[in-house]
Amino acid sequence: MDRPFGNYILHERVGIGGMGEVFRATKHGPDGFVVQVALKVILPHLAHEETFRKRFSREARLAASLTHPNIVQVIDFNIIDETPFIEMEFVAGTDLRRLLRSLTQGELLSLDESLGILYAVSRGLDHAHRHTVSGNTAGGIIHCDLNPHNILISNLGETKVADFGIARAMHGDATASATVRGKLAYMSPEQIEGRELDLRTDLFSLGIIAYQLLSGVHPFERGSEAATIAAIGKAEHLPLSDKTPGLPPPLYNLVEKLLELDPASRPDSAAASLEILQPLVSPGAGNTLADRVRSTGSGKKYTAGLVQDASPTAATIHRKGISYFWKPLVPGAFGAAFIVLVFLLLTGPAPDQPQAPAVTGTVSAPAAEPPSVESPALERTLVIQTVPPGARITGDGITPGITPLAITMSADVPRPHLEASLYGFYKESFQVPPGTEDSFIVNLEPLPTGTVRISARPWARVSFRGQDIGETPVFIEKVPVGEHALTLSYDPLEVEKRVLIEVKEGTNTVSVEMREGP
Repeated sequence: MDRPFGNYILHERVGIGGMGEVFRATKHGPDGFVVQVALKVILPHLAHEETFRKRFSREARLAASLTHPNIVQVIDFNIIDETPFIEMEFVAGTDLRRLLRSLTQGELLSLDESLGILYAVSRGLDHAHRHTVSGNTAGGIIHCDLNPHNILISNLGETKVADFGIARAMHGDATASATVRGKLAYMSPEQIEGRELDLRTDLFSLGIIAYQLLSGVHPFERGSEAATIAAIGKAEHLPLSDKTPGLPPPLYNLVEKLLELDPASRPDSAAASLEILQPLVSPGAGNTLADRVRSTGSGKKYTAGLVQDASPTAATIHRKGISYFWKPLVPGAFGAAFIVLVFLLLTGPAPDQPQAPAVTGTVSAPAAEPPSVESPALERTLVIQTVPPGARITGDGITPGITPLAITMSADVPRPHLEASLYGFYKESFQVPPGTEDSFIVNLEPLPTGTVRISARPWARVSFRGQDIGETPVFIEKVPVGEHALTLSYDPLEVEKRVLIEVKEGTNTVSVEMREGP
């Protein structure tokens, strides 16, 4: 449903994340000036939170400072009706994750297509890494969330890096304080562990994407989130040469270097990737990609992507009262994505005309069959989303995964009972109501929190949820109520103890004697 917003008309929502939602929009100017743009608008419940307004403004400043053909361009930052928003370049096409999902089982992009994508992404990263931010002469900008969602491919075959929403400028020591945000499966070991980051964290993510493009599989996927994270933490993977023999030898060396566990063993910059990729890239790679993107949208198959979460048929579930209702433009979860894209069919209506209802599954063109043969049940893809994103979804008959999660089911199969779990929030059990077409949104309720004060005799180093907290005495604030584990180590005696605590609201005190046995 179109709605006015200052001198813009907001059309369908094409993405949502932790801070903002992205709309395709029409901008109106003097003398009949009209242009299609994408607007990232801060979420309504955050619009008056000063901390989030500052983060939103910081994102706009960082991203707007980057001007490069392989980076989605930020055009403006402004405030309308006390609502901050970012105006961005509008990209008609698809994202890499959706493009890969459109392939048949066992199918790969051609080598020319994969190399063209990797070369363009490397160019965008190289520009960001070398870019000097005003007031900071020591380094550039690291993306921190490079993954297939944030790589856009236009209908013209252009590849652009999007969503610098959690990017950060490098400081004088060429590092940036790490916060574990982004998509876990594409993080570097140092980012998962909450260590200091520099530009080489992006290169590790680039290595994962390169491996996936060239082999068809994720190098660290182990079937569960915990196992995948453990594999990333050790950089354990089969050599690319074992998965895909016959590639140019320089590619094997590049991917293995990008996936080194120690950042110091990785290339010093994205320029190293460019040196290897440039001689291998075909001049016609962009045209080939353009043909594939267009055929993905208007050919025999159209695999629905996660941008179709703005449908008026998107159901929302609230924990208290378990109430269901249909609502257009419901804030869902788009995994920190904030990407700027809309998927337009070449044979479909113009951008400012009413859109036909989105197809939310893998739909094959009808084929002539003998009358005696019964057509199989239509499979549909349903996207499970949570607010906030990143929850683990489990249930009978589905492969567990992290939201936003697309699950495929036959139309005649009963909807399964599912459960959403996320650290810091109540677990939510739910069942998707009959008639839900494309997207189902679960609002998670945060747990109450407490503060944990930890002391040790004579002293100890404290680790909590894989992060080094420091030496005692230490305070950990905003810990969700419930049972938690702490690890305390005392190096002089090589003693390490694991302590279980039941956190309640208020201040919780833990005191540990480190000179006794474990």
